[in-house]
This record gives sequence, structure tokens and C-alpha cells, in this order.
Amino acid sequence: MKHPFFLLAASLLFGASACFAQETPAPAPQEEAAPQVVNETAPASQEVVPAPLDFEALVAKLPEVVVESKGEGGLVTREELVKMAEPQVKAALAQGAPLTEEMVMAYLARMAQGMGMQKIFLQNALEMGIAGDAQAVEKNLEEIKTQMKEQFDAQLAQLGMTEEELKERMIQEMVVGKYMQQLQENVQKEVPAPSEEAVRKFYDENQEAFQQPATYSASHILVQFPSQDPSQEEKDACLAKIREIQGKLAADASNFAELAKEYSDCPSKEKGGSLGEFPEGSMVPEFEAALATLKEGEVSQPVETVFGYHLILAGPSHPSVMAPFEDAKTQIQEYLQEMAMGEAMEKRIKEILDAVEFQVKLP
Repeated sequence: MKHPFFLLAASLLFGASACFAQETPAPAPQEEAAPQVVNETAPASQEVVPAPLDFEALVAKLPEVVVESKGEGGLVTREELVKMAEPQVKAALAQGAPLTEEMVMAYLARMAQGMGMQKIFLQNALEMGIAGDAQAVEKNLEEIKTQMKEQFDAQLAQLGMTEEELKERMIQEMVVGKYMQQLQENVQKEVPAPSEEAVRKFYDENQEAFQQPATYSASHILVQFPSQDPSQEEKDACLAKIREIQGKLAADASNFAELAKEYSDCPSKEKGGSLGEFPEGSMVPEFEAALATLKEGEVSQPVETVFGYHLILAGPSHPSVMAPFEDAKTQIQEYLQEMAMGEAMEKRIKEILDAVEFQVKLP
């Protein structure tokens, strides 16, 4: 399990740039430019360079209170949000991320929501008598400092936090974690197990999810190409060698494993060339296409793939089949239970936030 500080640092230091990167459109694939006639009298086109994001100007647009709730009023202030968000936004800008005002504002809104929810859950937890373990946090923090060494102080500085503030944050996260676990346990008691009818309905409506692929089994002897881009002369030499091995098999096909151990260039030679059982689509197309035409016990003609030339000995194969309902039943029950739990938790959290009139005052 990762230490809370690692989770916190990852979310604060790197979460912004990762989030922004996901929202930045991927560049279109470049195509070879077509020849163009240059008009020397026309003004040269200039690339439009977007103005750099002014984070301070954006912050000035934020309201003094970014999250409100009944009884608490200013649950999260602009000052608190900026202290948390500024290091990672500026770090992303320093790394050259093409941030827009809309992207940063959306990020600030999500961060404000998370900070506000954390405060509501922490308050509820404390009212329920849930406490953190300061000694455990202290021990955990010492382990982190030992592991991170000089990087610890550097990350704290980048987060704009003191060690005491970090300890307090870790204790709060522990308390909220206990609260959420208790909330989940309470919700779980209220969520009924999926009925037999619901499980059967899901099975019937999602047949493709329970389709087991066809399987093959085979052994092979490989004469490997000497390079990734072999010459025709090199290919001819490999083909001649595989035909020589094929001639030995023609005399006695029962010695396939012995010939594989002696001549094959594949690591499977140690097992007499056996590749075991594998699902359809596991092998390169040429290999699998040749195998599909063979009956059990038959040996193929030389088959060329990107690796070289193969002689393939077909083993037992099994067609694609639908997993029986009884085999899939437990898996479906667990999935439906998890989905129901997720919906119930989402509903319960919404009820908690609605009860305190939780409101994020950012777009």
C-alpha cells in the first residue's frame, strides 16, 4: 500500500499536469506536404502563438468563497484553493503544458469540490467520535523521510507545506478514510444481493461477454531468420534447412520432439517444441491460419512468418463456446453487487452534501 504522502504528493505535484494533458487535444498525424507554388508577392503567413496563461489574473476572477455549505458559510476560501493549486499549475506551465483558462478553471473547480467534501466528511467523522492515530502517522512519516531522504524537504517546499501541516493532513486523511469505510459498511448492509432473475437477465443480455474463445495446442520447429530484414538468399537458406528437417520427419513423424530439441531456434525446443494450449488470436496470423487447417497429429508444410520458417504439429483444439450460466453466475453476482454498491454510495454522498447545501461557486 502506498503511503498517504506519496498519494498526496502524486495528486498535488503531478495530478495537475496529468489532468491537463488528458484534456489537451492530441496533435493530428502529419501528412507529407504536397508541392506548392510560392507566391513571392503574398505576405508570409505567421503562426498564431497563444498568449501565456496569466494565473494571477485568473485567480483574481475567483470569488472570495469558492465552496459554501449551510452553517459553515465559507467552507473553502479562494486563499485556501490557490495555496493548494498554485504549485502544480505553475509546475505544469513550467513544463510547457499548453494550458488554457478554461482548463485551469475546470481543474480548480474539481479541486475545490474535493477540498470541500473532505471538510464535510472530516466534520462528520469527528462528530461521530472517529479519531486518527498520531503515533501511527508519526511512524509512517519517519519511514517516508527515510525512503525519500533529501527529496522529502524538496517536495514539501514544492507543496508549500510544513512538516507539521503534512502530519495534520495525514491524520485528517486517516480520519476521513475511517469515516468512508464505515459509511461503506453501513450502505453495504442496505444493498440487497442481486436476485436470480437479475443475474440471469444480465447473462442473457450480455452473451458476448461470456463467449470463451476457441483454443489450439501445437508444437513447432523454427528455423529463425538471421535478421529482422533477411535477404532472399538468407530466406532460401532457412527454407532449405526446414525442408531438410521436414525430410527427417517424413521418415518418422514420431520423432518431432527430438528433432525440435536438436534443430529448433525457439526456446520451446526445451519442451520438444511444445507451445501448449493457447486461445485463438495469440499467434501471428500466418502461423494460426496454417494451424487451423490441420487435424490433430498432422504436420504442416513449411510456414513463413516474420520469425522464420516453421513446421507445425497440431495438437487438440476446441471451438469457441459460451460459458455455462452456472460458471458465470458468481462473477455476475459480484459485478452487479459492486455496481449497486457504487450507486448506493453515490446516492448517500449526495444526500450528505445536499443536507448541508453544499455548493461549488466556480463554473
